[in-house]
Amino acid sequence: MAMNENEYLNLLCEINEAALAPERWLNVVQMLAGFTGSVAGGLTIEDPKSGTGAPITYFGFDPDHVARTWHHYLPMNPLFKIAPTMRPGAIVTNGMVIGTTAFRKTEFYNGWARPQGLCCPITLVLHRSGSAYVPLTLVRPDGTGDADDDVQDLLTRVAPALMKAFSVTMRLERLKSREAALEEALSKLSAGIVLLDRNRHVQFANEAAEEILRDGTMLTAARGLLRANAESDGNLQAAVSAALSGAGTSRANDVLLIKDGVRPILLSVLPVNPSNSMFEDKRNVGCVVIISVVDQRSVSGSSRLSKAYNLTGAEARLLDALLAGKDLGEAATSLSVSRNTAATHLRHIFAKTQVNRQSELIRLACMMTAAVKPPAYEAL
Repeated sequence: MAMNENEYLNLLCEINEAALAPERWLNVVQMLAGFTGSVAGGLTIEDPKSGTGAPITYFGFDPDHVARTWHHYLPMNPLFKIAPTMRPGAIVTNGMVIGTTAFRKTEFYNGWARPQGLCCPITLVLHRSGSAYVPLTLVRPDGTGDADDDVQDLLTRVAPALMKAFSVTMRLERLKSREAALEEALSKLSAGIVLLDRNRHVQFANEAAEEILRDGTMLTAARGLLRANAESDGNLQAAVSAALSGAGTSRANDVLLIKDGVRPILLSVLPVNPSNSMFEDKRNVGCVVIISVVDQRSVSGSSRLSKAYNLTGAEARLLDALLAGKDLGEAATSLSVSRNTAATHLRHIFAKTQVNRQSELIRLACMMTAAVKPPAYEAL
Protein backbone atom coordinates (compact mmCIF):
# COMPACT_ATOMS: atom_id res chain seq x y z
CA MET A 1 0.00 0.00 0.00
CA ALA A 2 1.43 3.37 -1.01
CA MET A 3 1.61 6.22 1.51
CA ASN A 4 0.71 9.70 0.35
CA GLU A 5 2.18 12.88 1.82
CA ASN A 6 -0.76 13.51 4.14
CA GLU A 7 -0.53 9.97 5.53
CA TYR A 8 3.21 10.44 5.97
CA LEU A 9 2.67 13.63 7.99
CA ASN A 10 0.03 11.91 10.13
CA LEU A 11 2.47 9.08 10.79
CA LEU A 12 5.18 11.54 11.83
CA CYS A 13 2.72 13.25 14.20
CA GLU A 14 1.88 9.91 15.80
CA ILE A 15 5.58 9.05 16.15
CA ASN A 16 6.20 12.38 17.88
CA GLU A 17 3.25 11.78 20.20
CA ALA A 18 4.61 8.33 21.08
CA ALA A 19 7.90 9.84 22.19
CA LEU A 20 6.15 11.47 25.17
CA ALA A 21 3.29 8.99 25.57
CA PRO A 22 4.71 5.44 25.34
CA GLU A 23 1.27 3.84 25.16
CA ARG A 24 0.94 5.35 21.66
CA TRP A 25 3.75 3.24 20.23
CA LEU A 26 1.10 0.61 19.56
CA ASN A 27 -0.65 3.10 17.24
CA VAL A 28 2.64 3.70 15.44
CA VAL A 29 3.19 -0.03 14.88
CA GLN A 30 -0.38 -0.50 13.64
CA MET A 31 -0.09 2.43 11.23
CA LEU A 32 3.18 1.05 9.82
CA ALA A 33 1.57 -2.37 9.47
CA GLY A 34 -1.25 -0.86 7.45
CA PHE A 35 1.22 0.79 5.05
CA THR A 36 3.33 -2.36 4.62
CA GLY A 37 0.72 -5.07 4.20
CA SER A 38 1.54 -6.56 7.60
CA VAL A 39 -1.01 -8.21 9.90
CA ALA A 40 1.05 -8.27 13.09
CA GLY A 41 3.85 -6.29 14.64
CA GLY A 42 5.42 -5.08 17.80
CA LEU A 43 8.25 -3.55 19.74
CA THR A 44 10.41 -5.88 21.80
CA ILE A 45 13.64 -5.84 23.72
CA GLU A 46 15.85 -8.81 22.89
CA ASP A 47 19.28 -10.01 23.94
CA PRO A 48 20.76 -12.59 21.56
CA LYS A 49 23.65 -13.21 23.94
CA SER A 50 21.38 -14.55 26.66
CA GLY A 51 18.52 -15.60 24.39
CA THR A 52 16.07 -13.58 26.45
CA GLY A 53 13.71 -10.70 25.83
CA ALA A 54 10.27 -9.26 26.45
CA PRO A 55 7.51 -7.62 24.41
CA ILE A 56 7.06 -3.87 24.91
CA THR A 57 3.89 -3.62 22.84
CA TYR A 58 2.38 -5.72 20.05
CA PHE A 59 -0.75 -6.55 18.06
CA GLY A 60 -1.81 -9.35 15.71
CA PHE A 61 -0.14 -12.12 17.70
CA ASP A 62 -2.20 -14.57 19.73
CA PRO A 63 -1.77 -13.37 23.35
CA ASP A 64 -2.18 -16.90 24.70
CA HIS A 65 0.41 -18.23 22.24
CA VAL A 66 2.79 -15.42 23.22
CA ALA A 67 2.34 -16.10 26.93
CA ARG A 68 2.94 -19.85 26.54
CA THR A 69 5.72 -19.99 23.96
CA TRP A 70 7.57 -16.64 23.76
CA HIS A 71 10.49 -17.58 25.98
CA HIS A 72 10.85 -21.01 24.33
CA TYR A 73 10.97 -19.82 20.72
CA LEU A 74 12.74 -16.46 21.10
CA PRO A 75 16.27 -17.98 21.23
CA MET A 76 15.49 -19.65 17.86
CA ASN A 77 14.91 -16.29 16.14
CA PRO A 78 16.93 -16.36 12.88
CA LEU A 79 17.83 -12.68 13.36
CA PHE A 80 20.05 -13.69 16.27
CA LYS A 81 22.45 -15.15 13.72
CA ILE A 82 23.36 -11.64 12.58
CA ALA A 83 23.10 -10.01 16.00
CA PRO A 84 26.40 -8.06 15.75
CA THR A 85 25.10 -6.21 12.67
CA MET A 86 21.81 -5.26 14.28
CA ARG A 87 22.72 -1.63 14.92
CA PRO A 88 20.21 1.23 15.27
CA GLY A 89 18.79 2.00 11.84
CA ALA A 90 19.43 -1.49 10.45
CA ILE A 91 16.56 -2.86 8.35
CA VAL A 92 16.50 -6.61 7.89
CA THR A 93 14.05 -8.83 6.05
CA ASN A 94 13.67 -12.51 6.79
CA GLY A 95 15.13 -13.41 3.41
CA MET A 96 18.36 -11.56 4.19
CA VAL A 97 19.03 -14.08 6.96
CA ILE A 98 17.53 -17.36 5.78
CA GLY A 99 15.89 -18.62 2.60
CA THR A 100 12.14 -19.27 2.59
CA THR A 101 12.51 -23.03 2.08
CA ALA A 102 15.01 -23.36 4.91
CA PHE A 103 12.92 -21.08 7.14
CA ARG A 104 9.83 -23.27 6.72
CA LYS A 105 11.81 -26.23 8.06
CA THR A 106 12.81 -24.46 11.29
CA GLU A 107 11.21 -25.08 14.66
CA PHE A 108 10.79 -21.30 14.97
CA TYR A 109 8.51 -21.22 11.92
CA ASN A 110 6.59 -24.40 12.70
CA GLY A 111 6.15 -23.72 16.41
CA TRP A 112 5.86 -19.93 16.49
CA ALA A 113 4.94 -18.37 13.14
CA ARG A 114 2.87 -20.98 11.29
CA PRO A 115 0.34 -21.63 14.11
CA GLN A 116 -0.49 -17.90 13.96
CA GLY A 117 -0.64 -17.73 10.17
CA LEU A 118 2.47 -15.56 10.01
CA CYS A 119 5.73 -15.50 8.11
CA CYS A 120 8.43 -13.22 6.71
CA PRO A 121 9.04 -10.44 9.24
CA ILE A 122 10.84 -7.20 8.44
CA THR A 123 12.72 -5.55 11.28
CA LEU A 124 13.97 -2.03 11.99
CA VAL A 125 16.34 -1.67 14.95
CA LEU A 126 15.47 1.41 17.05
CA HIS A 127 17.96 1.13 19.90
CA ARG A 128 20.89 -0.91 21.10
CA SER A 129 22.67 -1.16 24.45
CA GLY A 130 25.43 -3.74 24.73
CA SER A 131 24.19 -7.04 23.40
CA ALA A 132 20.52 -6.07 23.79
CA TYR A 133 18.58 -4.23 21.11
CA VAL A 134 15.03 -3.02 20.47
CA PRO A 135 13.56 -4.14 17.11
CA LEU A 136 10.34 -2.84 15.60
CA THR A 137 9.04 -5.87 13.74
CA LEU A 138 6.27 -6.04 11.13
CA VAL A 139 5.04 -9.48 10.05
CA ARG A 140 3.27 -10.39 6.81
CA PRO A 141 0.68 -13.17 6.43
CA ASP A 142 2.03 -16.64 5.75
CA GLY A 143 2.54 -17.25 2.04
CA THR A 144 2.92 -13.60 0.97
CA GLY A 145 6.71 -13.62 0.82
CA ASP A 146 9.28 -11.09 1.95
CA ALA A 147 8.65 -7.36 2.17
CA ASP A 148 9.47 -5.70 -1.15
CA ASP A 149 11.71 -2.71 -1.87
CA ASP A 150 8.85 -0.24 -1.39
CA VAL A 151 8.37 -1.43 2.20
CA GLN A 152 12.09 -1.16 2.89
CA ASP A 153 12.17 2.32 1.38
CA LEU A 154 9.25 3.40 3.59
CA LEU A 155 10.99 2.17 6.73
CA THR A 156 14.22 3.85 5.64
CA ARG A 157 12.31 7.13 5.25
CA VAL A 158 10.77 7.07 8.73
CA ALA A 159 13.66 5.38 10.56
CA PRO A 160 15.32 8.63 11.80
CA ALA A 161 12.05 9.88 13.30
CA LEU A 162 11.34 6.51 14.88
CA MET A 163 14.80 6.23 16.45
CA LYS A 164 14.75 9.78 17.77
CA ALA A 165 11.28 9.35 19.27
CA PHE A 166 12.19 6.06 20.89
CA SER A 167 15.34 7.59 22.41
CA VAL A 168 13.10 10.22 24.04
CA THR A 169 10.83 7.48 25.36
CA MET A 170 13.81 5.62 26.81
CA ARG A 171 15.10 8.79 28.48
CA LEU A 172 11.74 9.51 30.07
CA GLU A 173 11.40 5.94 31.32
CA ARG A 174 14.87 6.10 32.88
CA LEU A 175 13.98 9.36 34.60
CA LYS A 176 10.77 7.87 35.95
CA SER A 177 12.71 4.88 37.30
CA ARG A 178 15.31 7.11 38.97
CA GLU A 179 12.63 9.35 40.43
CA ALA A 180 10.83 6.32 41.84
CA ALA A 181 14.10 5.05 43.35
CA LEU A 182 14.81 8.45 44.94
CA GLU A 183 11.33 8.66 46.42
CA GLU A 184 11.56 5.10 47.73
CA ALA A 185 14.88 5.87 49.41
CA LEU A 186 13.55 9.06 50.98
CA SER A 187 10.40 7.27 52.14
CA LYS A 188 12.46 4.90 54.26
CA LEU A 189 14.12 7.65 56.31
CA SER A 190 12.89 8.11 59.87
CA ALA A 191 13.22 11.90 59.58
CA GLY A 192 10.53 13.74 57.67
CA ILE A 193 11.69 14.88 54.22
CA VAL A 194 9.91 17.54 52.15
CA LEU A 195 11.10 18.72 48.73
CA LEU A 196 9.99 22.23 47.75
CA ASP A 197 10.11 23.57 44.22
CA ARG A 198 11.34 27.04 43.37
CA ASN A 199 7.82 28.39 43.80
CA ARG A 200 7.71 27.00 47.37
CA HIS A 201 5.25 24.25 46.50
CA VAL A 202 5.63 20.78 47.99
CA GLN A 203 6.87 18.40 45.29
CA PHE A 204 7.35 15.40 47.54
CA ALA A 205 6.88 14.44 51.18
CA ASN A 206 7.93 11.08 52.57
CA GLU A 207 5.74 9.04 54.91
CA ALA A 208 7.19 10.54 58.09
CA ALA A 209 6.57 14.07 56.79
CA GLU A 210 3.06 13.21 55.57
CA GLU A 211 2.12 12.06 59.07
CA ILE A 212 3.24 15.38 60.57
CA LEU A 213 1.45 17.38 57.87
CA ARG A 214 -1.77 15.41 58.35
CA ASP A 215 -1.67 16.13 62.07
CA GLY A 216 -1.38 19.85 61.28
CA THR A 217 -0.55 20.91 64.82
CA MET A 218 2.86 22.33 64.00
CA LEU A 219 3.22 22.08 60.24
CA THR A 220 0.81 21.99 57.28
CA ALA A 221 0.86 22.02 53.49
CA ALA A 222 -2.01 24.40 52.84
CA ARG A 223 -2.72 24.63 49.11
CA GLY A 224 0.58 22.94 48.44
CA LEU A 225 2.64 25.49 50.41
CA LEU A 226 4.57 24.45 53.51
CA ARG A 227 3.45 26.52 56.50
CA ALA A 228 4.47 26.42 60.16
CA ASN A 229 2.34 27.40 63.16
CA ALA A 230 1.64 31.13 63.44
CA GLU A 231 4.49 31.87 65.86
CA SER A 232 7.15 30.32 63.63
CA ASP A 233 5.88 30.62 60.05
CA GLY A 234 7.78 33.85 59.45
CA ASN A 235 11.03 32.13 60.42
CA LEU A 236 10.24 29.17 58.14
CA GLN A 237 9.43 31.37 55.15
CA ALA A 238 12.62 33.38 55.71
CA ALA A 239 14.67 30.16 55.82
CA VAL A 240 13.03 28.92 52.60
CA SER A 241 13.68 32.28 50.92
CA ALA A 242 17.34 32.13 51.90
CA ALA A 243 17.65 28.58 50.58
CA LEU A 244 15.95 29.40 47.28
CA SER A 245 17.92 32.59 46.71
CA GLY A 246 21.26 30.96 47.47
CA ALA A 247 22.21 34.09 49.37
CA GLY A 248 24.48 34.03 52.37
CA THR A 249 25.42 30.44 53.05
CA SER A 250 24.99 26.98 51.62
CA ARG A 251 24.48 25.57 55.10
CA ALA A 252 21.17 24.58 56.64
CA ASN A 253 18.93 27.18 58.25
CA ASP A 254 17.26 25.84 61.37
CA VAL A 255 13.74 26.72 62.46
CA LEU A 256 12.47 25.51 65.83
CA LEU A 257 8.71 25.00 66.20
CA ILE A 258 7.52 25.14 69.80
CA LYS A 259 3.98 24.84 71.12
CA ASP A 260 2.78 24.25 74.69
CA GLY A 261 2.32 20.57 75.46
CA VAL A 262 3.77 19.37 72.14
CA ARG A 263 7.28 18.13 71.57
CA PRO A 264 9.34 20.63 69.57
CA ILE A 265 9.97 20.11 65.88
CA LEU A 266 13.25 21.15 64.33
CA LEU A 267 13.19 22.08 60.65
CA SER A 268 16.49 22.14 58.77
CA VAL A 269 16.07 23.96 55.45
CA LEU A 270 18.82 23.19 52.94
CA PRO A 271 19.34 24.66 49.47
CA VAL A 272 19.73 22.17 46.63
CA ASN A 273 22.94 22.44 44.65
CA PRO A 274 21.91 22.52 40.96
CA SER A 275 24.80 20.20 40.12
CA ASN A 276 23.63 17.49 42.55
CA SER A 277 22.82 14.48 40.36
CA MET A 278 20.60 13.03 43.09
CA PHE A 279 17.93 15.50 42.01
CA GLU A 280 18.52 15.22 38.26
CA ASP A 281 15.00 13.88 37.85
CA LYS A 282 13.51 16.70 39.93
CA ARG A 283 15.25 19.69 38.43
CA ASN A 284 12.67 22.11 39.84
CA VAL A 285 13.53 21.19 43.45
CA GLY A 286 14.79 24.32 45.17
CA CYS A 287 15.30 23.18 48.73
CA VAL A 288 14.96 20.26 51.10
CA VAL A 289 13.30 20.51 54.50
CA ILE A 290 14.35 17.89 57.06
CA ILE A 291 11.82 17.52 59.86
CA SER A 292 13.07 16.18 63.18
CA VAL A 293 10.52 15.63 65.91
CA VAL A 294 12.14 15.86 69.32
CA ASP A 295 10.85 12.53 70.53
CA GLN A 296 12.03 10.05 73.13
CA ARG A 297 15.00 9.09 70.99
CA SER A 298 16.19 12.68 71.13
CA VAL A 299 15.71 12.73 74.89
CA SER A 300 17.93 9.66 74.99
CA GLY A 301 20.34 11.64 72.90
CA SER A 302 20.34 14.33 75.58
CA SER A 303 21.98 11.94 78.00
CA ARG A 304 24.74 11.31 75.47
CA LEU A 305 25.06 15.05 74.96
CA SER A 306 25.24 15.57 78.73
CA LYS A 307 28.10 13.10 79.01
CA ALA A 308 29.89 14.39 75.93
CA TYR A 309 29.84 18.02 77.14
CA ASN A 310 30.07 17.39 80.91
CA LEU A 311 26.74 18.98 81.75
CA THR A 312 25.86 19.12 85.41
CA GLY A 313 22.81 17.29 86.71
CA ALA A 314 20.81 20.53 86.80
CA GLU A 315 21.84 21.43 83.28
CA ALA A 316 20.95 17.94 82.00
CA ARG A 317 17.53 18.10 83.66
CA LEU A 318 16.86 21.46 82.02
CA LEU A 319 17.85 20.06 78.65
CA ASP A 320 15.46 17.13 79.10
CA ALA A 321 12.65 19.53 79.98
CA LEU A 322 13.30 21.62 76.86
CA LEU A 323 13.34 18.50 74.69
CA ALA A 324 10.03 17.46 76.23
CA GLY A 325 8.40 20.53 74.71
CA LYS A 326 8.54 22.98 77.60
CA ASP A 327 9.59 26.57 77.14
CA LEU A 328 12.12 28.06 79.55
CA GLY A 329 9.48 29.26 82.04
CA GLU A 330 7.66 25.92 82.08
CA ALA A 331 10.96 24.08 82.43
CA ALA A 332 11.89 26.25 85.40
CA THR A 333 8.54 25.53 87.05
CA SER A 334 8.79 21.78 86.48
CA LEU A 335 12.30 21.78 87.97
CA SER A 336 11.23 23.98 90.94
CA VAL A 337 13.80 26.67 90.13
CA SER A 338 13.42 30.32 89.21
CA ARG A 339 13.38 31.44 85.60
CA ASN A 340 16.64 33.32 86.21
CA THR A 341 18.27 30.12 87.47
CA ALA A 342 17.00 28.21 84.45
CA ALA A 343 18.34 30.96 82.18
CA THR A 344 21.73 30.70 83.86
CA HIS A 345 21.78 26.91 83.33
CA LEU A 346 20.89 27.46 79.68
CA ARG A 347 23.73 29.94 79.20
CA HIS A 348 26.14 27.41 80.71
CA ILE A 349 24.82 24.73 78.36
CA PHE A 350 25.32 27.08 75.40
CA ALA A 351 28.87 27.80 76.49
CA LYS A 352 29.76 24.12 76.92
CA THR A 353 28.19 22.97 73.66
CA GLN A 354 29.36 26.05 71.73
CA VAL A 355 25.93 26.88 70.33
CA ASN A 356 24.09 30.17 70.54
CA ARG A 357 20.42 29.30 70.16
CA GLN A 358 17.96 26.82 71.58
CA SER A 359 17.29 25.45 68.07
CA GLU A 360 20.98 24.65 67.65
CA LEU A 361 21.01 22.91 71.04
CA ILE A 362 18.03 20.75 70.11
CA ARG A 363 19.58 19.99 66.74
CA LEU A 364 22.73 18.85 68.51
CA ALA A 365 20.70 16.54 70.74
CA CYS A 366 18.93 15.14 67.67
CA MET A 367 22.27 14.61 65.99
CA MET A 368 23.39 12.44 68.89
CA THR A 369 20.72 9.95 67.78
CA ALA A 370 21.53 10.41 64.06
CA ALA A 371 18.20 12.11 63.43
CA VAL A 372 19.89 14.83 61.37
CA LYS A 373 23.35 15.78 60.25
CA PRO A 374 25.57 17.93 62.47
CA PRO A 375 25.51 21.74 62.13
CA ALA A 376 28.23 21.76 59.47
CA TYR A 377 25.90 19.88 57.09
CA GLU A 378 26.39 21.49 53.68
CA ALA A 379 23.79 22.15 51.01
CA LEU A 380 22.54 19.07 49.20
